[in-house]
Amino acid sequence: MTLLMEVRYEEAGVSSVTVDVVVDASAEFAWDAVRDVYAVDTRLIPGFALHVEKGPDSRTVTFADDMKITERIVGVDDGARKLTYQATEGGPLTHHLGSQTVREDEEGVHLVWTTEFAPASIVDYATSTMRTTVALMKKTIETAFADRRDPAATA
Repeated sequence: MTLLMEVRYEEAGVSSVTVDVVVDASAEFAWDAVRDVYAVDTRLIPGFALHVEKGPDSRTVTFADDMKITERIVGVDDGARKLTYQATEGGPLTHHLGSQTVREDEEGVHLVWTTEFAPASIVDYATSTMRTTVALMKKTIETAFADRRDPAATA
């Protein structure tokens, strides 16, 4: 799996990590999975996220390690194929702003995930978690897309 990863350390103890992975699916299909903010446990990271509780403009995700994180849905931009969310409760972070974008170029369809977080001291944990999680996202999207295209999978 080709995975581009950029890690930046910024002032005031805030870091960001961006991962960019090519997925074997249409941009529309990948975006539909990402924009379905209340189905992250079934459409993006099943087994890693176990349950999602829907709030008015938020979601509370229960993870396999029993951690619960509430995320405010900042925006879902269908034109830019970009989801932006912010952790507001739970987890080890004092600051978190994340985005997932689906884009298309000559290499194919990309899932680009950026997370800005504090404290910067957890950069190794964040990088490792994002690497594992984006691999699961890729596998989940590609499997669902292949199953959708394969007539034998629906028979």
